[in-house]
Amino acid sequence: MKKKSRFIGGALLFIALALLITAIASHVTRPWNSKAEKIEKTLYSDDTDMEQTEVALIGGSHANNGFNPSVIWRENRIKAYNFSFSGEPLYLTHYYLEELFQRRKLKLVVLDLYYIGLKNEYFSRDSYVFELVDNMHWSKNKWDFIRNRVAPKNRDRYYFPLNIYHTRWEQLTLRDLLREPDPGNDFWLGSDYHFERFFDEPISFEPWEDTGSIQLMPALSEEYLRKIIELVQANDCDLLFTALPHRYNDANAPDTWVENEYPVYNHARQIAAEYGIPVITFDDDLLREIGFVPEEDMYNKGHMNIYGSEKVARYLGAYMEEHYEFTHFPKDQRDLWDEYLEKYERVCQENFQEIE
Repeated sequence: MKKKSRFIGGALLFIALALLITAIASHVTRPWNSKAEKIEKTLYSDDTDMEQTEVALIGGSHANNGFNPSVIWRENRIKAYNFSFSGEPLYLTHYYLEELFQRRKLKLVVLDLYYIGLKNEYFSRDSYVFELVDNMHWSKNKWDFIRNRVAPKNRDRYYFPLNIYHTRWEQLTLRDLLREPDPGNDFWLGSDYHFERFFDEPISFEPWEDTGSIQLMPALSEEYLRKIIELVQANDCDLLFTALPHRYNDANAPDTWVENEYPVYNHARQIAAEYGIPVITFDDDLLREIGFVPEEDMYNKGHMNIYGSEKVARYLGAYMEEHYEFTHFPKDQRDLWDEYLEKYERVCQENFQEIE
């Protein structure tokens, strides 16, 4: 009996050590890139700018390139941060906000609605999702995401990322080992901008053809949109929806995206009205009002450049200042975010591109 107990105890110890070594190896070999750095800073660090952030700007790549918290600070003295990532479907936004609310006290979440148009059950570009989730610390929230929102065929690499990273030993750098956010990037406040006026061809928008009709968004989108609403409200936080500028008549692909976004956005507005949530839609009238010119202010058909982001931010910041209450930061008192703004404006000036 004692021999059997010792065997079982030894086996359990061996399994525990194997799991520990695997976890350490996975952590060490995981690439320390810009996404990993942003996740560590926004979700887990104790940086002053994270503690003082009152507005979470969040969504996919449209939001990552289009929300501009630096201009919101410059014009309205509101501390916003861009928590968006490229390839972030709505269901991942929900889990990210779950993690965020465990560590941050926010007054307002501004959510871009673009991903409500996704039709497939799992975002086909799983590598985008994996890179975000893999860099989140292990928690019940992360386990739930993998179990509920990752296709069964892809779960192994989420549970055992070493299967992917085991060949990286020779590529490891000191930054991979230390895994500390670089404060030199803090001044971007989470955004990732394009300075080019357009990437490969001039951009134009078709006229806004909203007839007022309503088409139900995909069921999964509605489920997670409502979950986000209930999560934000449960944390005593306000919520604002946006539909940032992009070419509405040119969806990604009919087999993965709704074919007509206009009536689907009307469904989103209908849901928002149920909960008393305002929606800012950058339609033709609003684009004219803010002086937005697609040929000058877009990087490509879906993503704004920094010039477009500044125009959107001036409108968005004024709206937030009028409709919500935030901590007052007097302009005559020097603030860390003023240092960020100075560096932002210096880099912008260095990269400014004239209109041809």
